[in-house]
Amino acid sequence: MVKGTVFADQPGTLDALQTNLRWYPKDIWWYLLACQWRRIAQEEPFVNRTAEVGDNMGSEIIAAREVRDCLRMALLHTRAYAPYSKWLGTAFSLLRDPDGLGGCLKNALRAAKTVDREHHLGQAYQLLAARFNQLLPEDARLDTALRPFFDRPALILDAERFVSAALANVQDAETKALPLVGSIDQFIDSTDVLSSPGRCLQLQMVYSSS
Repeated sequence: MVKGTVFADQPGTLDALQTNLRWYPKDIWWYLLACQWRRIAQEEPFVNRTAEVGDNMGSEIIAAREVRDCLRMALLHTRAYAPYSKWLGTAFSLLRDPDGLGGCLKNALRAAKTVDREHHLGQAYQLLAARFNQLLPEDARLDTALRPFFDRPALILDAERFVSAALANVQDAETKALPLVGSIDQFIDSTDVLSSPGRCLQLQMVYSSS
């Protein structure tokens, strides 16, 4: 909708629609950034913790999930809509990558050992945190160093700190009070849902405060 070429639009209807949909309103953008950080925070220790119990496949699966969330975070940072799974890597490849984030994510996917997988993901988290800091005033920027996950051996960014930092920029009280699930495509990836406006509308109840 926002990138498709318009060949004929004499009344200007489609042009106006594309302009309105160019990007989210500012408060919604900050809310979505908070929700994306929440997704990363929920699973960032599990790459290590699954390996602790000998579940290397589980560690690989979670690493891949975290890579996917990192790609979506990078797109959010640059105000670019995330496409569905087939085009997600393509969309990321079109972004500027001055700090080597793409290489860290590729290395995390390719790593055979947990320690390497965690190392490369940790680097990716730090790069995303540094990019996020550039969106904030200098006095609000957060420490990007990795730290232990309580008394466990996992090293994490503690991404929950960035959830709070993003929410601090949401001015609208109703938006700030929304549950931290994000946009529908942040918590659902079924094409049968996302391609159906009717099914998406049925999910309005997810955003209820009750």
